[in-house]
Amino acid sequence: MTMKRRHEDFIEDGIEELNHHAMTCLTSENYNHAMSYLNQALFKARLMAESTKKSSLLALTFNNLGCFYKRLGQVDHALDYFFQSLVLENKGLNNLESIANTYMNISVLFSLKTEHEQSLRYSLKALNLLKNEFKNNPQLAILIVNCYSRIGFEYKALKMFQQALQSFKSGYEICSKSRIIGLSVRKNFQKLHEETLLEIQKDKSYESKVQKVVENNKKKRRVTSYSPKSTFESHTTTLTQNTSLKPITPKFSEKPGTSNIRRGSVVLPPMEEFYISRKNNLEKSYEIDEVKKKKINSLKLRAQENFAACYIQACWKGYKQRKKYYEMLVGEKIKEAENKARQAEEAVNNLKALAQNPKHILRLLRKKLC
Repeated sequence: MTMKRRHEDFIEDGIEELNHHAMTCLTSENYNHAMSYLNQALFKARLMAESTKKSSLLALTFNNLGCFYKRLGQVDHALDYFFQSLVLENKGLNNLESIANTYMNISVLFSLKTEHEQSLRYSLKALNLLKNEFKNNPQLAILIVNCYSRIGFEYKALKMFQQALQSFKSGYEICSKSRIIGLSVRKNFQKLHEETLLEIQKDKSYESKVQKVVENNKKKRRVTSYSPKSTFESHTTTLTQNTSLKPITPKFSEKPGTSNIRRGSVVLPPMEEFYISRKNNLEKSYEIDEVKKKKINSLKLRAQENFAACYIQACWKGYKQRKKYYEMLVGEKIKEAENKARQAEEAVNNLKALAQNPKHILRLLRKKLC
């Protein structure tokens, strides 16, 4: 049982070391080595027996894979791995701090996708988790401050400036109370608070200008409103004296020197111009999408090749290690058998020597009897 436990501890330590090496390679932008380390860690973790430790190690590996794809700018792949990590973190031995970090990573990715409501939702989840543990663990002040800054940015993106102001204010209060957080973070929150106040003032002035423009337009419409002439006797509307009804064509104010060009050139209606511009933009977007797909496919192929290479190496190394282990066991058993045979041979030789000297045997018997 102890041998089995030691073997499991050795595997767990190996998985943690592989994740650590992967993150060091990722910080130094050595992406190929980081991917190979993460694939090896994932392969070893999946071979473990079902337990809470296995789910926590898988959660750690999935979280690091999410960080890897986040660094590459592949937001959808990163989100998939972070969500898988979140499911396993709730099952395993992971603490609330790691779950809150995963929530914050998901919030950042949704913000990159300009889905600010979803981003705000996950950042608020992280804040609620950390608030419950903040009284018992004051070291969580840095994470809580990060949550407040993320929430403030998302409220600003959603044009909810009052809520953003409140979140920046709360972050500043925690910075001023905590001794762990430096002065630069406090100044940053103060600057964000002032910028939000300026944006609120600009928004109010813009709204007042819009209201004035709307009121002026209403007044102009009231003044220039058309009232048809009507006779009191017949109560029917009368038009102008010209009885020939012709379609009214709008008159364009043209600059001097441009009328000949305007008459000679073909001017498309607005909707046709819109469709043509839309078609051109769609063709450009399709070309960009195809280039992106090629890049993604090449990255996927590289990832699959790395995974296959790591899988083959892991299988081959595992086979060699198992072979060495069995050879070691066989060698130990052979040594034990040889020792037993040597001891038996020595006992036989001693008995033969005693049988050749009967006087010595009699002396030994007398000593025992006395």
